Amino acid sequence: MNTDRRRNTSLPIFQYWFRLTQKYPNLLFRLIYRFVCFLYKVEIPYKTKIGKGLYIGHPYCITINPNAVIGDNCNIHKGVTIGQQNRGSKKGAPIIGNCVWIGVNATI
Repeated sequence: MNTDRRRNTSLPIFQYWFRLTQKYPNLLFRLIYRFVCFLYKVEIPYKTKIGKGLYIGHPYCITINPNAVIGDNCNIHKGVTIGQQNRGSKKGAPIIGNCVWIGVNATI
């Protein structure tokens, strides 16, 4: 097997399937991704716009709104919720910039 096509073992399995499903959103990869999300209790739709270099060291109990935008080289820890505001001047989903560290149990 070509080594370029192998899974990078330093990349957590959740992130591997997230990126693969974003690149090739066929039914098989979406089903596998949903199963991996179920195992890790993660709710990140594969259509969510997340930049390169995302690091999720402990992918447990993370929920991200599908309309949120996350920049490059962000670090998200367990228990994080990124939702949306439904009223007022800040209505909508958040846009998170580059090189952001989001700590344990943060709610945005």
